Amino acid sequence: MAQSSHQDSIARHEVDILQERTAKFLGKARVLLDSLQFPKQVLVDLQRHNVDRLKRVFELEGCRRLEPDRHIPALIDAKDLQSALEYTATDHVTSETLLDNPDALPPLLKLPSHLSIQCLRGKHRVTAAKETSVLEATDRWWIVDLYSAGRFMSLPAVSAPELEPS
Repeated sequence: MAQSSHQDSIARHEVDILQERTAKFLGKARVLLDSLQFPKQVLVDLQRHNVDRLKRVFELEGCRRLEPDRHIPALIDAKDLQSALEYTATDHVTSETLLDNPDALPPLLKLPSHLSIQCLRGKHRVTAAKETSVLEATDRWWIVDLYSAGRFMSLPAVSAPELEPS
């Protein structure tokens, strides 16, 4: 009986996390690699061997940035998102198209030089993508899942070392 109570507690916590992620989800976008930042409080030590391994994978298989499990969760506050949308200045990049972009390729969200997106993980793959020769200068972006900045209970895995498949 105690085991069931423990599982019930875990299930409630999972539902809370799912509800919070859904409520704070702002959409997905392609963002230039140079606009992706990793705040010091969530940085893991960069493991050079992991970056080098990912670069080899990218050279053999490509970056495969479209697969949802390869998207990078990131935080942005509403004011900065609005600034980025205004800076991007196209009719097909709006807060609505970030949420609902049924095309295979999400819209490219450009950020002014004073803004960056705070990534919660993906440090190794972004570093490898920046260092690889696979991506052309006009193709140096990654897909990010954007979440409203603020206290986040649902994305706690940022302090664990990244063991990314690619």
